[in-house]
Amino acid sequence: PTRQFPTGAVLGLGRRRAILEWASERNAVIIEDDYDSEFRWGGRPIEPLKVLDREQRVIYVGSFSQTMVASFRLGYAVLPPSLVQPLIAAKALYEPVPPALLEQRALAKFMARGGYLRHLRRLTRLYGERHAFFVREMERELPETFIMQPGDAGLHIYATWKGNIESYERFKALALEEGVVFRDAMRYRLTPGPPAVCFGFAHLEKEEIQEGIRRMRLAWEKCIFSFR
Repeated sequence: PTRQFPTGAVLGLGRRRAILEWASERNAVIIEDDYDSEFRWGGRPIEPLKVLDREQRVIYVGSFSQTMVASFRLGYAVLPPSLVQPLIAAKALYEPVPPALLEQRALAKFMARGGYLRHLRRLTRLYGERHAFFVREMERELPETFIMQPGDAGLHIYATWKGNIESYERFKALALEEGVVFRDAMRYRLTPGPPAVCFGFAHLEKEEIQEGIRRMRLAWEKCIFSFR
């Protein structure tokens, strides 16, 4: 609810409460995966659904693979007290040895000394700058192609295509020929809608962003020519 994937939409307070009421009426448990919401550079911090959970029905899960490094295979779960021991028992069935004990201790010490919070702040500032730069360059160089959807968090940008499906597919193929790959967001839909994509930006330097957009500009010019 803090950042829906892939659109980045935020679930309003009314709908959050409605979900909790739904779970209460059905004696259900909600799993809240707060994926990549640690990186928020605009607007007010958004509290997770778990904060509103008065009946202990929400399992809040997260991972350090985005905030540290992808190979850092550590995650966590904030559980209702009644589910702690059942989960430990279930986990022991497929993973009897606790993973990465050395990494856990190092991370705990890093967090206790305040290093993790400082690290998050540095990354958030860096990713915020890259996000703004990507959007600015796209709107300057390729205003005819995508509508960049507003966002103030996360590691990708959701954008909708301005043209029809035929022109989008042609552009995507030509961009691939230029060495540019982006994630097709239409695969996440249950109902038809305009073509949409997810642009990753967090791993790119500004020069790489400019180069990628330059190549997409070439693909767009070829796309226009092919439809004439």
